[in-house]
Amino acid sequence: MVLTPYLISQDAFYLESYARVFAAAIAKSPDREAMYDFKYLLDSSINELKLHRGYAERWGFGLEIRPGHAVKIHL
Repeated sequence: MVLTPYLISQDAFYLESYARVFAAAIAKSPDREAMYDFKYLLDSSINELKLHRGYAERWGFGLEIRPGHAVKIHL
C-alpha cells in the first residue's frame, strides 16, 4: 500500500476521534485498572498521530481534511 496525503489525513482523523473517546473513557472509568488501560490506548493513539504529523510536515500537507465516506461510516 502506498501512503498518500489523503490516506494519512483520513487515518489521522480516525485516530484523533478514537483518542477523544479514550480520554472520555478515562474520566468515566470505574477503577484505576480501567483508567490505566484507556490511558495506554490514548497514548498509543497520540503517538501514532505524532507520526502522521511528521509525515504531513515532511511532505507538505495538512491534516485538517474532512473525513471521507469510508471513515464516516466506520466511526
